Amino acid sequence: MKSRESTFQTKFSEAATILGVKTQNVISIKLRDGCSPYREYQELINILETEYGLNIKKTDAELQGNGFICQYEKQKVVAVEHETGLEILYIAGSVASLIGLIPIILDVWNRVKGFMKRLPSRDFQKIEIRRIIDGKLFENKLNAIEGPSHLPLSVLNVFFSHGLEIIDEEMNSLRKKVEILEERLSKIENSNTRKKKNV
Repeated sequence: MKSRESTFQTKFSEAATILGVKTQNVISIKLRDGCSPYREYQELINILETEYGLNIKKTDAELQGNGFICQYEKQKVVAVEHETGLEILYIAGSVASLIGLIPIILDVWNRVKGFMKRLPSRDFQKIEIRRIIDGKLFENKLNAIEGPSHLPLSVLNVFFSHGLEIIDEEMNSLRKKVEILEERLSKIENSNTRKKKNV
């Protein structure tokens, strides 16, 4: 395994432990938005705690940057502080995260960056989505739609569409498993019927 992949494997493994899932069920979405000073992350955490009531806890996990567990009731994601932009690690297919925590964090991050620069943020241009599947790193680099917005809808669209793709994959996998179980059950029932007839 290459050194870079090994580093990401460690990050995803650590995030999986925090989120209580397997490594392959963790997704990383990184907003590469230029330089993000430490004070922006401090303000992000402050607003999430005071205005939205999120429980924020710093973690010492190896996440390639300072990690913060952001939790509201049963919902939980991990936000990671990078000089090049915010990263969010969450559970694949988690509807609660996609429609709850993630939009809140994105909205606050957009506000913070706009406030710190004294102008509407247009920084959400590069989005990087990563997963570890069968021990291999998979990456998808996307461009957000340019344009000012209080809420970065283009970024949310990427989150939602990618999240829904994963939910669709999981639903299709479940459907196939149900079909296989139904076939097995049908064979067992047919076998039992034949045995009764032969008795």
